[in-house]
Amino acid sequence: MTLPMSSAQAMWERARRWGVDAGGRFEAQDDLMLLWSGSFVPCASPRPIGGFTIRWRWPTHDSATIDRLQWHPSYSTPDEIRQAVDVLAGLIRR
Repeated sequence: MTLPMSSAQAMWERARRWGVDAGGRFEAQDDLMLLWSGSFVPCASPRPIGGFTIRWRWPTHDSATIDRLQWHPSYSTPDEIRQAVDVLAGLIRR
């Protein structure tokens, strides 16, 4: 999935606002977004259950590409990771 750079940056900003430390389920790293089983606030031991990678400025300077969805088959599904992408993209209200 290729997005305008501004949309991809907005996803990372949302993920930081909804981060696992702030009661959410996301952890935004440089080019990796992790989805956690819960937040650190109410859950004593959350674990990463999936995520996706992004290629910044690919295929053009003003775009970014989500190029790899990953999930732990015991704890998540591809659909849950796709839904997380949609939430971060603003396509589904949180």
